[in-house]
Amino acid sequence: NDKSHELEIAVAGDYMAIGSDQDYIYIPMTPGTAQILADTLHCILPTKKIVDIIYGEANHTLTPQPIPPSDSMTTVPVFHQHTDSIKQQILRKNLIRSPVDLVAGHKKDIIISNKIHSSENTSNRVVIYGWHRDQDSPIQPVFSGHGETYADYSHGVRLISKSAVLDGEPIDLDPILLDPLLSGIISDEGRIGKPYYPKK
Repeated sequence: NDKSHELEIAVAGDYMAIGSDQDYIYIPMTPGTAQILADTLHCILPTKKIVDIIYGEANHTLTPQPIPPSDSMTTVPVFHQHTDSIKQQILRKNLIRSPVDLVAGHKKDIIISNKIHSSENTSNRVVIYGWHRDQDSPIQPVFSGHGETYADYSHGVRLISKSAVLDGEPIDLDPILLDPLLSGIISDEGRIGKPYYPKK
């Protein structure tokens, strides 16, 4: 309605990993597991628009490193292989990691979308997006072709705090995602009626 708004959101600097800062593995998850983690930490998963914003604001952008498709894409050895390739890229770039830095480009995101609960789905789906080569060129368009139990090495889980600030006032992101107008700030789809995955 021709009104300007400013929304401040807090996002994790990198994708979820298991281990220490020096010894870790990026860990793909099913959407149900990612949702449980997000709920436990008072977070949401990103929308497509938030993924694009994060890439645009990132302090460090990494180049996607696809591994040829195979039956082993969903196995822990390939998770290790891809993590190692990302670590090598970080070393080559001589990146000094900081808790306040954003790193992006090295994983596809599990996102929230109206496609999760679409009536066109015959079963529960995971929706993925991203793996940017540059700001306007993601390798992975929004895709909901995998079932809810699927997770391969390329999938990442980045958490977004539900606690935000809208025009200087504290607010949760849930009502923004449900608002027909304000949802446009963080969603290319407009209102997302069910911004979550079924938990198993």
